Amino acid sequence: MERNARSLLSVSLFTATLALSGAALAGQPPASALAGPAMQAGPVEVYWAEPSTFSEVRLSMNPRAALQGDWVSRLANHVRDEAEHRLPAGDRMEIVIKDVDRAGELTPIHGTRVMRELTAPMIKLSYVHRDASGEVVDYGERTLRDLSYLHGPASVDLDPLRYEKRLIDRWLSQALPAA
Repeated sequence: MERNARSLLSVSLFTATLALSGAALAGQPPASALAGPAMQAGPVEVYWAEPSTFSEVRLSMNPRAALQGDWVSRLANHVRDEAEHRLPAGDRMEIVIKDVDRAGELTPIHGTRVMRELTAPMIKLSYVHRDASGEVVDYGERTLRDLSYLHGPASVDLDPLRYEKRLIDRWLSQALPAA
């Protein structure tokens, strides 16, 4: 009985968090996100707040350049794909990307990204993991950061989202350890 009450409470809290965060549950994500309800297909559903409210845009010296591109939907796709690979068969997961501050900082004039130690990547998200029967296995909010993102192993990876994807991969390896 106590577990069912806790599950109901966690689902209620998650739903309230979604409503307060501005996540697009029933409608389309914002046009600036360049994605549609396809993020809801499969066992992992990924939602996000309006990108113009993200730290990446609000704190940018070049907010117009920060909104350009499909980086939000690319991050959501990465979260979904990686979580699906790790999720046990029959389980489901709902993830809300609440805030993102990408690694580096856009310059005000040319919009090039300059990497410095002070501009570490950050992703704030909430999640609910349910087993095949619908019982809540885990839930919570996480703020993912990598303050030493420039000191990792040398890499030839030129993906502009490599630091943010690495944050996601680390979190998922802890949240959904390989079976």
